[in-house]
Amino acid sequence: MMLLKYLSILSEKLESLNVNGVPVPMIKDPKTNKGSVSLTLVFISSITVILSIMAPMIESKTGGQINVSQSMEFFWTSCALYFGRKLSVSQEDKKMSGAKEE
Repeated sequence: MMLLKYLSILSEKLESLNVNGVPVPMIKDPKTNKGSVSLTLVFISSITVILSIMAPMIESKTGGQINVSQSMEFFWTSCALYFGRKLSVSQEDKKMSGAKEE
C-alpha cells in the first residue's frame, strides 16, 4: 500500500519534469537578459581550460591530469556555438526583411 503511494508520487514528479523540464542554472546573456545555454557552455569550458593549465602545478594534490588539447577543443566548440548562433536566419528575420517563404 505504501509502495503504491510512493510510486504514484514518483510518477507524478517525473511527469511534471517531462512537461516543465528540469531547471538548470544558466548564465544570462548580456544582450538578451535571458539564460543562455551556449554562454553557459563557454563559461564551463573556460573553467576547464584554466584547470587544465593549472593541473601540472597542483598534480600532487589532485592525483590526475586534464588533457589541455581536449579542453581547448571543448572551448573552441562552445565559442563557435555561442558566437555563431546569429549566423542562422530565423523566421522573424525573414518576415522583417520581406523575403518570401518557400
